[in-house]
Amino acid sequence: MKKVADIKVSEHTGVATDSRLVKPGFIFVCVKGFLQDGHDFAAKAVENGATLVVANKKLDVKVPLVLCENSKMAAVCLSDKFYKNPSSKLKLIGVTGTNGKSSVCFLAHKIMSNLGYKVGAIGTGKYLIGDKEYKNQRTTPDIVELREILAKMVDAQIEYVFMEVSSHAIALNRIDGLDFDVACFTNLSQDHLDFHKNMQDYASVKLGFVEKVVREDGVALVNGDDTFAKSLTLPSVKRVSKIDKNADYFFEEKEVSLFGCKFLLNGEKCHSSLLGEVNLFNSAFILSLLDTLLGKIFTKNLQEILPLAGRYNLFSNNVLVDYAHSPESLEKVLQFAQNQNRRRVITLFGCGGDRDKKKRKIMGRLAEKYSDLVILCEDNSRSESVENILAEISEDLSKKKLVFIRSRKKAIDYALSLCGEEDLLLILGRGAEATLDRGFQKLPFSDLEYLKSEPKPAFSRIFDPFWIENVLQSKFLQKFPIDFVFEQISTDSRTIQPNSLFIALPGKKFDSAQFLDEVLQVEGCCAIAGKDCPQNSEKILKVESTLQAYQLLAKAYLSQFAVKKIGITGSVGKTTTKEMLYNLLSQDGLTLKTQANENNQVGVPKTVFNLRPDHKYLLVEMGTDRFGEIETLAKIVEPDIGIITNIGGCHLDAFGDKQGVFREKSKLFEHSKMKLTLDRDFFANSLCYEFQRKNEELLVKIEGSTFTLGNQPEFRAQSAALAIKSALLLKINNSAIQAGLLLPLEMSNRLECKTIGGVDFIFDCYNANPQSMKAAINFWQNYKKERNHYAILGQMLELGKMAKKYHQEIGKLLTGGVVYGVGALAKNYNPTYFFADIAALEQDLPKFKKGDVVLIKGSNGVSLSSLKEIFIKKMEG
Repeated sequence: MKKVADIKVSEHTGVATDSRLVKPGFIFVCVKGFLQDGHDFAAKAVENGATLVVANKKLDVKVPLVLCENSKMAAVCLSDKFYKNPSSKLKLIGVTGTNGKSSVCFLAHKIMSNLGYKVGAIGTGKYLIGDKEYKNQRTTPDIVELREILAKMVDAQIEYVFMEVSSHAIALNRIDGLDFDVACFTNLSQDHLDFHKNMQDYASVKLGFVEKVVREDGVALVNGDDTFAKSLTLPSVKRVSKIDKNADYFFEEKEVSLFGCKFLLNGEKCHSSLLGEVNLFNSAFILSLLDTLLGKIFTKNLQEILPLAGRYNLFSNNVLVDYAHSPESLEKVLQFAQNQNRRRVITLFGCGGDRDKKKRKIMGRLAEKYSDLVILCEDNSRSESVENILAEISEDLSKKKLVFIRSRKKAIDYALSLCGEEDLLLILGRGAEATLDRGFQKLPFSDLEYLKSEPKPAFSRIFDPFWIENVLQSKFLQKFPIDFVFEQISTDSRTIQPNSLFIALPGKKFDSAQFLDEVLQVEGCCAIAGKDCPQNSEKILKVESTLQAYQLLAKAYLSQFAVKKIGITGSVGKTTTKEMLYNLLSQDGLTLKTQANENNQVGVPKTVFNLRPDHKYLLVEMGTDRFGEIETLAKIVEPDIGIITNIGGCHLDAFGDKQGVFREKSKLFEHSKMKLTLDRDFFANSLCYEFQRKNEELLVKIEGSTFTLGNQPEFRAQSAALAIKSALLLKINNSAIQAGLLLPLEMSNRLECKTIGGVDFIFDCYNANPQSMKAAINFWQNYKKERNHYAILGQMLELGKMAKKYHQEIGKLLTGGVVYGVGALAKNYNPTYFFADIAALEQDLPKFKKGDVVLIKGSNGVSLSSLKEIFIKKMEG
């Protein structure tokens, strides 16, 4: 029987191990691979024109069959004979390791080409013959294809060839029979454990290649700082080290930044344009390799070399794309980003499907450790579901500052819109890969090419259903397509838009769950409803509390923004402090504040959902009328600065006494990084300030600086002091603070002075408690003292058992004017005139003259605010 050694390859037109590549006259070698067995395709190879088949076992084929013990070695022997053993005619440098193979090979190729040498390179996605580029499918091509490529290089008179050597290629014998002159080992870290049994097996494969080259009279250059490389003790092994000064090549870091890296290599100054700690090593390793080959350290030649496509590529000085897809490479790029002193690091990545699953949780933990925000999205999911992959990555994570957006493109768009000039966005895992493999479809998409197109996506909210499910730890019944996202979260069925998530909140008058039918008819809309909702639909996510769900989503949404957060509560002065501080903060950057009465359990989340990336500050007023509300709101916001204006007698029907008010309000400080208050009775560290009036201007002195408020009532000095101190803590300069203090306050019915028909009205009827009532009366009594003064005072609500006493105390202050009392408790003011309610007052409306001063003050529930329009209509109409 004919043997492999007897085959005359000259009688055939080629050799192939892939039946699809067979042409008429070819020898087909049946090789058993990792996934498929070539013996199963022998008939197909013959059909395609094979005139000889080499196999490990008998096959029923219509052409001559040669049997052998090892068909892989047969392929090596036959392809070497056919292509005339090309590796023996080249200086072949094999580069193995988990990371850095491509950079070493292709950058070394570039430098040597620039030096005038004829150089080739074989690696991920391509091979180079001189300056001509060709595509390939594998990092290390198969047995026959390798010989074909090397033969082309011989024909092109190439001298040196740098070749990536993957662990798969070594284990599957693709490089057997090649004549390597140098073996390089860059490092070893966790990867490909779907293929290798464990790290030791992975290491033995790569190190076995290095040892084999050395034993066959080659030379090795290895990373002397790698733990696994220390087992290489053969004499022809040279080491590159950042730690061991006695290594063959010792390098010292001088600078690593977004402008490149500077270092010493064996005492010689070197400068590389490549970014990152990883490329500091790669640069030192490449120069050491060139010295090993050529006997000289080319110190200046790395300065003009650009990074490989998809390897530490920088865009617009704040977006970095890298191929990092192993724990070690991910950690390196994250550490580099952390060292750039940016406002925050935003990391976007995923993990490939059908690959090493053990690294997923490790990579998730690393991303959380080094990032301010992590956006998890698809990579090449292949046959696995994106949701399962992302769930495994995030399994050990706190879910804080974590966003799921399954679609890669939508995730990148969202990340770009979030990323400010002071941030650094890392887009990791795919580098220059051009195809996104979803298993059921392959999409043409490259992170790198997309960024090269200079996209500038406008910010729009993106709520991926998978993110919703993770925040709420519950699932919809329906399966959402990868590219589907909700574009808004709404609690108002009247304004619902397509692709919205509707949250059915229970109200005092009605439960919005009754509007679910009409909401779900809108295209792309789904809903969150309570467990007791009778409707069943795959579009409805049922939860224990829709209000709590709304709040949890707001908290998670807020964590996506680099915004400074200030929370304000207190018995009186909350709104005034908020408005003053808003004016101050707005001098320094765009500020979002709670509006009107949106200081409650629903209003604060509603405010949060209005956040945009260009907001620098979030200013949240927090109200309460029952225990637990302040803590709930504080947990949502987690303020950088918490402000408690004071503790006084308000909502005593709920809190009992001032001690109860303190217990409730002080919860804000438990969730605030910095704390400010003026209340010395309840807090040990209250803010110190001074105020005085000079030439009708109110002056406030704090921390050695004096600010003017203009002609403002003296009690506003308290709010000003809190606002000024907050601004100083946020490092806003004094001139901006002063400018903000002189701006008008947007406070309708909050000590609002308005002249109507020549009468000076003071409207302060948003709310009332003993402290705010005293402050308003004091202001009224001192406002244009020479004129006639009148007061329409509504009763103070929610004072519990102390209500009568507090009304009587206020009554004792009412001197020097005519008082109209409104509401049952207002009798205790001992007013000049009494009205049971606002309707009775409107029936017998007081008549005022030009020059009179009129205070209108009372709890919102008394409805005194309606008097403004009534007086305007009557006196100006």
